[in-house]
Amino acid sequence: MTNKIIMTAFEPFDGRETNISLEVLKAIDSDIIKKTIPVSYQKAPIEIKKILEEKPDILVLTGEAVSRNKLTIEKFAYNEEGAKIPDNDGLLIEKELINPNGIAKYQSNVDVDL
Repeated sequence: MTNKIIMTAFEPFDGRETNISLEVLKAIDSDIIKKTIPVSYQKAPIEIKKILEEKPDILVLTGEAVSRNKLTIEKFAYNEEGAKIPDNDGLLIEKELINPNGIAKYQSNVDVDL
């Protein structure tokens, strides 16, 4: 049985023509399922829910951090959203909880110190 692998990347944002995560995703020559996530506080959760409904065996979500000059793997997902720039719909959220009843941060269940 083959694992159902889904890998995601974000669309370009902040007026840029490309997003490095999307360019990497396009360059991967594999049978994985590739999905693009909109840079939108309204639309992204809907798309991610659809992806989770596909029940992947492995889900790899990628993104771009322009302040980093190398590949990094995040150990934690913080229960907050916000940015210094608006999303692609023009919405600016400075910092707020995603799930008010959730924990402050979620730790990866994958050993990222490889």
